[in-house]
Amino acid sequence: MTTTRRADMFLDLKDDPRENGPTLADERTALVEYLRCVRLTLEMKCSGLDAEALARRSVEPST
Repeated sequence: MTTTRRADMFLDLKDDPRENGPTLADERTALVEYLRCVRLTLEMKCSGLDAEALARRSVEPST
């Protein structure tokens, strides 16, 4: 049996605000749940960053 390993960059599972949504859902419900999870993930990644860090480019433009 394999185990899923979670990245250590965020929170413990018990402190993670993201929850697994419904496993069976209509298209709209599934999409809304997916977007909620993505938004929470972005919020977690950006928490604690100041305005300068938020504005900094992670990669320089190619042109």
